[in-house]
Amino acid sequence: MTKTTNTSVARKSVVAGLACALAIVGAVSMGAPRHAIANDGTEAAVQYAGHYEGENVTIYPDTGGPVYAEWHMVGGQWAATFWTYNWTRVYAYPSSGGGWTFWVSDGGNSIQVVRTPDEGVGPQGTASHWREIDGIARY
Repeated sequence: MTKTTNTSVARKSVVAGLACALAIVGAVSMGAPRHAIANDGTEAAVQYAGHYEGENVTIYPDTGGPVYAEWHMVGGQWAATFWTYNWTRVYAYPSSGGGWTFWVSDGGNSIQVVRTPDEGVGPQGTASHWREIDGIARY
């Protein structure tokens, strides 16, 4: 009987150890932040992406190469934010039709901007590809 009891105790210890290990692995993987899905720009992707504050993300405007940004909660919405060469902070929001819309704050006003293939001089005297959508101001 001693052998059976010792074997049963040993099995219970191994099973309990495995159960604890699986519980810990599950808790760690469930609690780990998931990566944002940014490149397709759909609302569903952003809603279910599991963003976290300050997470790095790469987005693709219609013009030019990729833009490296960070996710931040802005006014109750997730925005991929980045700085232009003129130290203007740009807020990128997923567009309902796919892609992104880009906004800056200038003198308390929100201004939609686009990335252009040509450069122009911005407010700090540095060339910038970011221009207001309905004007010539550079950011």
